Amino acid sequence: MKSVLKADTKKCASCHLCGLMCSMENYGQYNLEKSAIRINSNFIENYIIKINYCLQCKQQYCLKACPQNAIDVNDRQVIVIDQSKCDTCSGEYLCVSACKFNGIYKNVGYPPIKCDLCKGKEPICAQVCPLDALDFVRG
Repeated sequence: MKSVLKADTKKCASCHLCGLMCSMENYGQYNLEKSAIRINSNFIENYIIKINYCLQCKQQYCLKACPQNAIDVNDRQVIVIDQSKCDTCSGEYLCVSACKFNGIYKNVGYPPIKCDLCKGKEPICAQVCPLDALDFVRG
């Protein structure tokens, strides 16, 4: 069994602490646009929260779409991007378009942003969630 991140939208308050800490951990800045986990909420029309991140899916749509072979599955069974191989498909970001789960994001001029489960550590997003809406299940 492989490790996975699980989200419970019923517990999420859309505080974005997970995204802020993800961006700080990976890019050294508090910037939701640099986060590998995205919270989308609609409190005006109805109370809907969606938590998007890489599900480490079996289908591996992003990996199959990458013409540079920059996306691979590591020894922990986590889908990862080799930053040195990625050329962003000349700005087309084919992997982003291929993901059916909205779990990989454009990073204009740079390789895309995708959850790698914090490279084997317990993901920072799950550690900081004050309502335990995120749970890291180690495989």
